[in-house]
Amino acid sequence: MKAIIYIVGFVVLLIAGYIAYLAVTYIDESVAVGSAYGFEIGSPKKQSFDDIKKLLNQYPHLVIYYSYGSKAGDSEIVLPSDNEYSKIEQQDRWTLLLDGDGEYFNVIKLSFSEHKLIEIYRHRKYFELP
Repeated sequence: MKAIIYIVGFVVLLIAGYIAYLAVTYIDESVAVGSAYGFEIGSPKKQSFDDIKKLLNQYPHLVIYYSYGSKAGDSEIVLPSDNEYSKIEQQDRWTLLLDGDGEYFNVIKLSFSEHKLIEIYRHRKYFELP
């Protein structure tokens, strides 16, 4: 009987530890003043694009997702390379998919106004809610 109690206690402890890990690693924040995640509010778009390329060491699968229209399919994925900058230069919202194409649980969203960075939004979670 004592062994069963230890096993059940161990399983409960494992589940509680995993839930605590998920809670501690969850990020959902916006920055509108200062700097965060390698970007600085007020930076020109080209400087922000160059800052994206610096993230490639840490996130080698990073891609940039953007929407160019109002329909669901009006979007495109580009790589953070100099020859791709012209595709997103006129877009005011860039979503950096840090873990690669189709991976939306670890992102940085950059918002621009008048070609200057005005907001950095960071979202990361290692779980999906039903």
